[in-house]
Amino acid sequence: MPQPLVKICGITRAADAAAAVAAGADILGLNFFRGPRKIDYRCVADLALPAGVLTVGLAAYPAPNDQTLAAITAATGIATFQLYAAPYPAVPAHGACSVWLVAGIDSRESLQQIAPLLRALHWQPAAIVLDSRTPGQVGGTGQIFDWNWIVDARAAGELAGLPPLVLAGGLTPDNVAAAVRLVQPWAVDVSSGVEVPGQPGIKDAIKLRDFIAAAKS
Repeated sequence: MPQPLVKICGITRAADAAAAVAAGADILGLNFFRGPRKIDYRCVADLALPAGVLTVGLAAYPAPNDQTLAAITAATGIATFQLYAAPYPAVPAHGACSVWLVAGIDSRESLQQIAPLLRALHWQPAAIVLDSRTPGQVGGTGQIFDWNWIVDARAAGELAGLPPLVLAGGLTPDNVAAAVRLVQPWAVDVSSGVEVPGQPGIKDAIKLRDFIAAAKS
């Protein structure tokens, strides 16, 4: 089984970006959407993001005129976006960028609905982020969903032909190895699971190291 890519999301400080990459992170996530880890995309330069690592911007679609994907790309150079959209856009949100669509999972039936929704789009996102669906919050909740739903959906052929899967929702250094063995995702995505307790957006260097090592083990 190939090692998954590791995305450290909710980066708010240059020190945390550097620590994540030094520990082996493949992808950094910046939240331009909402929640306690939201940052202004105009401040991305202050993060001194390390070269050679993919940066993904979390964004809403549609968005206010000053927060469109095109505006963010022009200001930051970020060209990969994790989109929170309901319903999914019928055409690509910004033709010059790569789009990851978020799918909120709260039941086995949630997975059954993904493939029909994507077929209706007539365009292919670069990845699908499977995250726990929690009313009133967007990611970073520390809540997991039943990973066996993914195993069952794959066995039933319901995930055939889908873009690569990114597993999110409640991952920690203690459970990510088990999640990878069971789900075999293309990538894993963590935010609150590698943070200092009670301090959203502030990463713990030891948790970063342990999470990435466990995910790639």
